[in-house]
Amino acid sequence: MSDRIADEHHVLRHVKSSSIVEVPGAGITVIHEAFSRRPNESGLSCAWLEFYTGDAEQQVCSAVNVYRKVLDVKRRSGFVRGNVAEIRAAGFRHSCNPRVIRAPEPEHEAHSEVRQMDDNNQVLLELLAAEVWADLRIASTVPAVD
Repeated sequence: MSDRIADEHHVLRHVKSSSIVEVPGAGITVIHEAFSRRPNESGLSCAWLEFYTGDAEQQVCSAVNVYRKVLDVKRRSGFVRGNVAEIRAAGFRHSCNPRVIRAPEPEHEAHSEVRQMDDNNQVLLELLAAEVWADLRIASTVPAVD
């Protein structure tokens, strides 16, 4: 059984470098396609940050460290941080009832998913990219932790 993640908590999503663009006047951002599920996915994959100890920065570093072990994280790829309540609110505004749940994997205990989000709603995906998951870190700027 999956556990719902509390609204005040945060999740971190890995995004490929091809999903990161520089927008004149706006800086570096993530394109909306980074928030579409692949055909075989039950939810949008992410990591529950409060699973890890420490402050917000330490939690991000810990989560990225695990991603580096389970994925092929490139130096120019990135990580976006989002608040669960904001993710859910964005979905509600676009007639979805998103759930952010734990979905642990053997090598990634903090693995989570955003489920019941409308992947076909481009306006919603653009909102997620521009406002909800807008806290972007490039992988090469996140220090490794033990």
